[in-house]
Amino acid sequence: MDENLGLRVRKVGDNYVATSDAGSWCFLTEQELHAIGKGELSAQLKAKLEDNELIKTEKNQHKIIERYKNKYRHLFQGASLHIMVLTLRCNQKCVYCHAGVCAPSSTDTDMDLETAKKTIDFILESPSNNLTIEFQGGEPLLRYDLIKEIIKYAKSKNTGKKLHFALVTNLLLMDEEKLKFCIDEGIGVCTSLDGPKEVHDKNRGNYDQLIEKIKLSQKILSSKNRPLDALMVTTKNSLGFHKEIVDEYLKNNFRFIQIKPLNRLGFAVGHWQNIAVSAEEYTSFWKQSMDYILELNLEKGPVIHELLSKIIAEKILNIPSQRIYLDLISPCGAGIGQLAYNYDGKIYSCDEARMLGDSIFMLGDVHKDKYSNLICSDKCCELVASSVNDTQFCDYCAYKPYCGLCPVCNYAQFGTVVADLANDFRCKTLRFIFDYIFEKIKHPKYKEIFLYWANS
Repeated sequence: MDENLGLRVRKVGDNYVATSDAGSWCFLTEQELHAIGKGELSAQLKAKLEDNELIKTEKNQHKIIERYKNKYRHLFQGASLHIMVLTLRCNQKCVYCHAGVCAPSSTDTDMDLETAKKTIDFILESPSNNLTIEFQGGEPLLRYDLIKEIIKYAKSKNTGKKLHFALVTNLLLMDEEKLKFCIDEGIGVCTSLDGPKEVHDKNRGNYDQLIEKIKLSQKILSSKNRPLDALMVTTKNSLGFHKEIVDEYLKNNFRFIQIKPLNRLGFAVGHWQNIAVSAEEYTSFWKQSMDYILELNLEKGPVIHELLSKIIAEKILNIPSQRIYLDLISPCGAGIGQLAYNYDGKIYSCDEARMLGDSIFMLGDVHKDKYSNLICSDKCCELVASSVNDTQFCDYCAYKPYCGLCPVCNYAQFGTVVADLANDFRCKTLRFIFDYIFEKIKHPKYKEIFLYWANS
């Protein structure tokens, strides 16, 4: 950090990236950086810093204020994402399943209707005017009956809030009736696709059946201009298949791909040595995938984007977005931005916390607690504080304004909510990704692509 102007600096390629707390930034040469360090600002350098909002003047202070307002807009809205776990039962057993699912016959892990209604009552106490209720599992379509009851009840109890619904499903139980219901109720649908058959089946199985369901879903959803989205997880089985995985998403008409890392949760813990990749392996795979995606966008136009890169581009290029990516804010979205409700009514700070299942992240119970008391509880406040990136390690990082900590990932990796950031997988990989994007946007042809993604 430059002590004179409060800038954070990182070398990227032949230049330096200088950032401010608000997220303003510019590229600096080594000579310019030395001049700033000595306090010797020429008129030209001062104008450059002013134009890029790295020093505050009467001319630009309103822009800096808007940056701060946008950066911290998530703090006072209330939890807007609410994840309901309708059952832990699943008709698959993926090798890395984060949820730690059980057999389809284990109905003792089903959410009952009373708990579902109390969960909706609790959700509607959130001060947020935009609420997304996301159905997860296990496989939530095993509780299709409950999904219908929940939506009916939520609409009957709602008074003036905008309700949105989402479904995370392996699609194997999807059919025409359920798809039409999703259209009628405005339910967003997301599935999982790890790549071509030779990759997907090693991680999840049922590739052929999934592709049939993807085709059916896209046919029906697209008739009403509704998208089908998908996510992939990077394992050792993914390595060497970056082109094939991206091509699989293109072949199946997905609008984006997110090159997600594997989390140390659920079944993944027991298979970690066989399926997990190192930070170096992951960043190499991510770079190969991104190079290929950018090459395709240069050759064919905006055919597909990488989701995390789009989100980071929105932050760097200061493009306002309705969406708040809860993993890259400080404090993170746990508790104040999202909550997760287990099948038994237990309330967790986020979905990953629910998957981890440790009582340290369990905030309350829909049968006993009120929203305001839970959010203001000492436990919730402590978890929120643990995700604020005002640590010494973060404070010297140029990417602090765009980043955030994850207490759950820290706990899963280190056994404490306080990360050893020098050895943290998440920190290493995010720094690499930020470096990559900043290096690319030096070049107009790539900056144009990132601008398009950020605005789309």
